[in-house]
Amino acid sequence: MATDTDTAAPALRFEGVGVAYPGAAGQALRDVSLEVARGELVVLLGPSGCGKTTLLKTVNRLVTPDSGRVLLEGADVRAGGATALRRRIGYVIQATGLFPHLTVAQNIGLVPGLLNWEARRTRERVDELLALVKLPADYGSRYPRQLSGGEAQRVGIARALAADPAFLLMDEPFGAIDAIARDHLQEALLEIQSRLRKTILFVTHDVDEALRLADRIAVLRAGRLVQVATPLDLLSRPADAFVRELLGADDLFRRLGLLRVRDLMAPPGDGAEAPGTAAGTEADTDATSASKTSVGSRVDLGPDDDLREALTALLRSEASELPVRDADGTLVGRLSLEALRRVSRPGGAP
Repeated sequence: MATDTDTAAPALRFEGVGVAYPGAAGQALRDVSLEVARGELVVLLGPSGCGKTTLLKTVNRLVTPDSGRVLLEGADVRAGGATALRRRIGYVIQATGLFPHLTVAQNIGLVPGLLNWEARRTRERVDELLALVKLPADYGSRYPRQLSGGEAQRVGIARALAADPAFLLMDEPFGAIDAIARDHLQEALLEIQSRLRKTILFVTHDVDEALRLADRIAVLRAGRLVQVATPLDLLSRPADAFVRELLGADDLFRRLGLLRVRDLMAPPGDGAEAPGTAAGTEADTDATSASKTSVGSRVDLGPDDDLREALTALLRSEASELPVRDADGTLVGRLSLEALRRVSRPGGAP
């Protein structure tokens, strides 16, 4: 029998979930089945009214399915009390939901307080989380009205992480933020996720945001699950015309600008240096020196460079492939011009 600590089960599983709101013409969700692995960031993407938020809310029992079930670590979410369930799950919404009469520190420490943490442990956790979301420590004494929209949303993320939950539900968390702040928040979330590897279900109708953040994207339409795939697979092999149009999959340069080198790179192989590195031939090094203008002072690529940058570097270098290195300079892969050609073709895939 599965339990809430069943390590063999997916972190989150939807089994034939259906929801019908009273008085509505049709079902909000229809037979939705989806699995989310531990440490995975899955984005629910689709137009308004497609059922994204409804599906997310079935996890913390803000919505109860009329059919099917939702399993968290192998256990039905309806098996225990709703309050205990919600304290296991971080929840971030568009309007932040911060309590205006509480300071930032009090907002972040709310759930630890409900869990009877010692005051010192809570203070230390607040300081740790302010640093994690890149806010100064003295912000703890401020009130939500003294924060910008982006700062308030960072506090909302910190509060969701306060009790160190394994799961995060994020419902259009950056939807009301200006473009610059939104970009910074997305970058912050990616950095946090690379360190903490939480299991995250993230709702958005912003295609660019979904492609940037997701390990996999679940596309919904009229309450049905249309396609679940990685960003690269969605753009390369959309299931139907709806997905193709939603993602703008036929726009080659947009596609390359939204995908990252890590989405397409091959393993480094036997450890040999690729052309254009210090370990290559002198001719190889000369050939790739022109790529410096497109990727800073490096003659190689980084995993987070977009594929448009990578294409420019490859064409300028006249090399057939370039090495991919992480921030520490470790060789982590290689990207070839042929791989870019394949993904650039209509319906193309690596």
